[in-house]
Amino acid sequence: MSRRLVKAATATAVAAVITIAYMGPADAGNAVLTPANQVAAQVQAATGTSDIIPASQTSYDADSAVISKVVDRTVDVPKDPSVDVTLITSGGQRISIGIANGRTAQEGKTTVGGTTVYTNPTTGTASAVQVTTYGLREIFTLSNRLSNTTFLMPLRVPNGYKLELNPDGSAQVVNVSDRQESVAFFDKPWARDASAASVKTWYSIDGSNLIQHVEPAKDAAFPIVADPSLQADCGWATCTIRLDRATTRNAREAGWLIATSAALCSPIGGVGAAVCGFAVGFSAVEIAVFAGRYYEAGNCIQLKVTKSWPPAWWPGSVRRGTRNCR
Repeated sequence: MSRRLVKAATATAVAAVITIAYMGPADAGNAVLTPANQVAAQVQAATGTSDIIPASQTSYDADSAVISKVVDRTVDVPKDPSVDVTLITSGGQRISIGIANGRTAQEGKTTVGGTTVYTNPTTGTASAVQVTTYGLREIFTLSNRLSNTTFLMPLRVPNGYKLELNPDGSAQVVNVSDRQESVAFFDKPWARDASAASVKTWYSIDGSNLIQHVEPAKDAAFPIVADPSLQADCGWATCTIRLDRATTRNAREAGWLIATSAALCSPIGGVGAAVCGFAVGFSAVEIAVFAGRYYEAGNCIQLKVTKSWPPAWWPGSVRRGTRNCR
């Protein structure tokens, strides 16, 4: 089955997504845009903008480029790239994510759209951070073939949690005592060049450092975009599951949804997975109608489901080309 779902069963989950976008020489020569806006435009073309919290809905101070309170959590994006991005949950849990190449990057600039960009002429790269409706994501851009192709992102996780690779190439921060609980999930990375050919990319870890590697072929066509995108996420009371195009097509059949409801919901983990599975199976006919509607419009379906009894769900459309709707 072609789908990627996120297991994130903590009370308040953070999901960090890495997107790598290569810009060709034409992008670098654009004199109309500032470097930060150039990068932001390239990044937002890869990630979409529907889930980004715009600057008008956030605040800032002398040290922070963005301070955003999203539902039950607070995200603080620093101006200084050598300082971590932090997320504080409603329960006071603190998760910190470092900016790749942060010690040599320039001060963060936040665009109207809500993307904070740290350009780095030394490495020919830039890092960007977006506060989203589910948490945050960090994105990297490379200006040309000579740019750095290895990105180290240091994580500082709560006591009792560890960063580890999964067999499918994804990574997550899990509770050592309860492996059904994770506070951050990084989906298996993918990359494609301008001709839609796949580009080799993978994760490695070094302690609490997540490292992404990209290896373009000699004949790769630029620009290249790599986006290990989040497929589902959990908050205090609900989880969201997002299906790709192929799975949305299958979800038009109620029988398929009933047969696969447990598998679709299994990454949520614990009681939440059982509640989700019941909701999807019981409401398969209605969900199939929405899946058909969204699929015919060229998009994908997402389902927000409750994590506790009684089960409830709400459908939503994910625009094609964003998230995992491909």
